[in-house]
Amino acid sequence: MRLRRKPRRNHDVASRAEPSEKLLRRLVNDTLDLVFIKDRDGRYLVANPASALVAGRTVNEILGHTDEDVFPPEEARRLREA
Repeated sequence: MRLRRKPRRNHDVASRAEPSEKLLRRLVNDTLDLVFIKDRDGRYLVANPASALVAGRTVNEILGHTDEDVFPPEEARRLREA
């Protein structure tokens, strides 16, 4: 008995190149590197568990807050200057 291969679907290159939101979330959350995004006012929009660990907070305690809310004053000042 001979097995037949399923025909390959033709996907355009752009759809293969754009990772899904689920994949991006997984990459951000599973990496050991610090990943965060802030808005123009310095509020955290995205923070991964590695960032939360360094801050000594949970991700939910970081989101929507600024460095001044998350870190001691001297550390917050140093982060702003960097």
